[in-house]
Amino acid sequence: MYNNAHGAMLPAVEVVRWMWSDPAGNWQFNNLDPAQRYGVIAYDHTGTYDPVVKLNLIPTP
Repeated sequence: MYNNAHGAMLPAVEVVRWMWSDPAGNWQFNNLDPAQRYGVIAYDHTGTYDPVVKLNLIPTP
């Protein structure tokens, strides 16, 4: 199953990245500012599963 994920910088909620996961459901956003906090919403494009939201994420190198 492939899902898409949106990454937004908080608190402004500006979308900074959008991508599809790999077949295993993994995804990664590169080159984000580690001084910022981010939120991610992962959607199941088939509509089978509810979206998953994670907030206040800190990028790691």
